[in-house]
Amino acid sequence: MKLKLENEYLPVANAPKWQTNPSSRSRCSLIRKCITYPAILILSVLSVYQHVYGELPFSRFFLVNHDVSSQINHSLHQLDSGVPSGSTTDAEGPEYHEIFEVSVPAVDYGVPVYSEVVLDDYSFGNSWGKPAMVGYTPPEDLDFNRVVVNISTVVSGVQYDRLAHLYLSDVQIWRTSTAEPGGKSVISNITKDASDYLSLFKKPGKLVYQLDNLVNNKLTGIFNVTITVHYYNYNGDAMVSSLGSSMLKSFESSVLPSQANSSLLNQIKSIYSVVYGPPSTITPLTGNNDGTPLRYLPNDDVSYTLSPLSRKTIAASARVHVSGNAAEEFWYSNVLDENVHKFESHGHHLLGKGPVRVLKFYLNDQLVAIEAPKPVIFTGGISPSLWNPVVGTNAFDLGAIDINLTPYLPLLWSKTNKLTVEVVTGTQHATLSFFSDDDSGITVEPEITPGNNWIVSAALFGWENPDITFASGLVPNATVVSKKEFAMNLGRFKPSQANQIISYSESVYGVGILQLATSQSPKPIEFGLNSSASVKFSNVQNYKKFADVESTVSTIKNNKKFSLLDPSTNFTTSLATVGKKVSYVSVFNLEITMGPTISYDVSLVQVEESKVKANGNNLYNVGKSQNGSSLFFLDPKGNHGTGKLETKIKAKIPGAADYHRKVVAENGTIVEDEVLEFEEVDAKNWEDDEHIIEIERLTEALMEIEEAQLL
Repeated sequence: MKLKLENEYLPVANAPKWQTNPSSRSRCSLIRKCITYPAILILSVLSVYQHVYGELPFSRFFLVNHDVSSQINHSLHQLDSGVPSGSTTDAEGPEYHEIFEVSVPAVDYGVPVYSEVVLDDYSFGNSWGKPAMVGYTPPEDLDFNRVVVNISTVVSGVQYDRLAHLYLSDVQIWRTSTAEPGGKSVISNITKDASDYLSLFKKPGKLVYQLDNLVNNKLTGIFNVTITVHYYNYNGDAMVSSLGSSMLKSFESSVLPSQANSSLLNQIKSIYSVVYGPPSTITPLTGNNDGTPLRYLPNDDVSYTLSPLSRKTIAASARVHVSGNAAEEFWYSNVLDENVHKFESHGHHLLGKGPVRVLKFYLNDQLVAIEAPKPVIFTGGISPSLWNPVVGTNAFDLGAIDINLTPYLPLLWSKTNKLTVEVVTGTQHATLSFFSDDDSGITVEPEITPGNNWIVSAALFGWENPDITFASGLVPNATVVSKKEFAMNLGRFKPSQANQIISYSESVYGVGILQLATSQSPKPIEFGLNSSASVKFSNVQNYKKFADVESTVSTIKNNKKFSLLDPSTNFTTSLATVGKKVSYVSVFNLEITMGPTISYDVSLVQVEESKVKANGNNLYNVGKSQNGSSLFFLDPKGNHGTGKLETKIKAKIPGAADYHRKVVAENGTIVEDEVLEFEEVDAKNWEDDEHIIEIERLTEALMEIEEAQLL
């Protein structure tokens, strides 16, 4: 279903009608003045939280608002005008303004042995439901073991940012988005290492690029896209598979208590050496011969009946591309359902179902993995004048969630299995007593269905060892699942205010026992594998002046572990462990001033940190932070605004040089771009810097809350 919202504040020539569609992004809102702070400062506000839950949330202040109603198109719905600060709707000359993302440099594979343009200057105008489809043929008589894809996109005029998807043989390789031109001619050149998909690039297939776009007399931007594939024959030691790299690094760095364990580990390392490379097989789980392999939750069923895997498969992983759209684009800022309509009489309709979302992966209806989706702000989000020329973190590569299914291989070998993906919410209503009906005393499950919509595609990766002669095992027990959550609505008796605090945590743990033999070692070896995952959300939202002032703080943590278990202790102790922790912090503030010209005073901080450790040793550490502020005006004479964004990135990766870069953009111009010498400073310290910067503002905010007697 198409939704059109008319922007009554933009009567100028190129002002767009608001149009959203299921696989494009909606004009949802979210904005604010950053308030970051150490958790200890929130003690006075969260005393009830601590009493109930026993701990304080790791959080800061951020505010958010969205609207899909035909009232005043609140917050970001209005800001997505496609006309950011200082831009005009008449592009002059052939010169293009470059839009880019600050990211970790790709591995240098040297000079490609071959390069091919697979999609040449293809125009996406009225391309809704009309993806570009071309036949793919691998280069003949050419050895290559690495593949890098480049997408160059040019657009002029006025247009929304759009989601875009690259597929090969019904498998999604890349989910990206476009820049908003803002009346200019802009270009983006983005690159992705696609070596994980080497087996697909080695054989003929169908290459599809989906960029759903709409063009009319107001939305004039047509995207012209060129896709080039670069092939390399690389002899260095950079790993292709993050799964294989981290698994084997944990084996290699393990300190073993006995010679017997050392012998076992050496055999396991020999068997699993193949997982250093890309997967041997890739099976689409959401393939569609009649269209693109996308599913839309919660309306679609994302299930796949999987035939038994070859017993030469020694590792398996599901890769899931998932992102929120429309009412779910800024899901981490959504309010509890009782606050959705609270400020409608003042023109503010908020989006509901709460600020928690969890991707869940099931094997035969048994939960085996969980992970929180990655928050992404697209180039039309928050305030368009913020994202010029530097876009938000991950806007050009949304990434994917990898689910390690190796412990469950005994099931995947032995029978047909059902794989299912879903996205759920936490509680959608404020309560301190969950799963209970206060009137009847009857235990009831809360509603956990998210809004529309979540765009999902999935594929199964398998690593095969051709020397395997015997494979067996069992999954002895059902997975262990634990969950706790609560939500408080503190402003329910304040007509002009809404204040809510939400905490959610969940974990899942599973074990498999494997027996493997090879032609070189015909006696089977036995070992255990366990996989665990946990998610944790802390979210504080504050609305004042009937939602003209908003602040929200969202912290999201994913923690995954994979361990090799010792058979001599009945699989109760670990011989090697690899763990990955990813944290996302989003802090936003917004103040709206109404009048003939509507102003949005916006600021934000977003931080992402990823760490991988093997047996306690750091393998990978990447930190990204963005700190921005913007003043944007919706003016009958034409929208305009100012924006400043500071972006930092730090990386410590084995086999690559340490990297530290700082880029400052102001009003569409880069004013600072510096690659610095890496210092032994954890990326987490950036968060502390932001805390210090805003500590006085936070203290004032806490005093205001206390004076309002919200507790």
